[in-house]
Amino acid sequence: MPSSPLSALLRRRPVRFLLAGGLCAVAQLGMLLVLTARGAAPLLANATAFTIAAHLNFVVSSTFTWGDRRGGSLLARWVAYLVAISGTALLNLAVFEVARAVLPVAVAAAAGIAVAAALNFVIGDRAIFRSDPHVAGAPRPLRPSTSTLAPTEQPR
Repeated sequence: MPSSPLSALLRRRPVRFLLAGGLCAVAQLGMLLVLTARGAAPLLANATAFTIAAHLNFVVSSTFTWGDRRGGSLLARWVAYLVAISGTALLNLAVFEVARAVLPVAVAAAAGIAVAAALNFVIGDRAIFRSDPHVAGAPRPLRPSTSTLAPTEQPR
């Protein structure tokens, strides 16, 4: 049975990343607006909202964006994720603080999220949620190693 256009689209990891990130961005922006409406300082409110949204993002990334990759323990991935986003969090907050001088708080926060997103995708894909080739059910490499090819199939 042929797959629907939607299911074909959802098989693309960047699309799943954007959907997961969009959900978490909405959660972060919503929390930011609630906290600032209650009188919290914008930078502290954004840092708090970022922290909560980041944990939501880890759960969604583990199950949806990179759910097909099973390698290492969940705890090890969570720790690696927290270390990685510590750097992108600083980038996110720096962009927020600079943009806040000329933009509304929510727009400045969205700018920080957008700037850090591309870096987060690369780090997630290459370092945190990579597959362990020794785990059963892990995706196979796109190109077989030369040691598994018959002599007549060796690359030139």
